[in-house]
Amino acid sequence: MKSFALVRADDSDKVKIALHDLERYGHIQFSATPKCIEPNYADELLVSVMGVSLKSKCNSAALVEVNYPALPDGEDGASFE
Repeated sequence: MKSFALVRADDSDKVKIALHDLERYGHIQFSATPKCIEPNYADELLVSVMGVSLKSKCNSAALVEVNYPALPDGEDGASFE
């Protein structure tokens, strides 16, 4: 299954910072280079996934496919211990 991160922000600098923080502090590896997407499309995508309206619209957005490391044998990822 593929996983994606959708980053929305007020401007492109904040999007870049958020992407950097996902990699550095979230230890998330990207499968590809993040792609800029239309802010309106990002908002529509988020509404369709979450099923609720947004409090505010974004002015800049990016989408990137993420890699998660393989889980050790015997772990299914269902536990949050």
